Amino acid sequence: MDNPAKEFKIKLNQNLWLLVVALLGLGFSEFFGLPWLMKISILLSIFSLLSNILTFTFYTIKYIKERLIDIKDLDRKLSDKDN
Repeated sequence: MDNPAKEFKIKLNQNLWLLVVALLGLGFSEFFGLPWLMKISILLSIFSLLSNILTFTFYTIKYIKERLIDIKDLDRKLSDKDN
């Protein structure tokens, strides 16, 4: 039987990794009472959250545009077959 740890791969883009690190920093700053780490982590969290929102928004717009073009082509092909 294969080792399941070898098959387990986390696929995240850089923006999500940055958000994970920033949120871990917030957790550590709360747990250990480090105000300087909290300030840095909050700024990093805000930056990465905005970056993720922009990335996902543009990705979604691109996906929808490509999907609509595919649907229009399919409709055109189907209508050509009917005629």
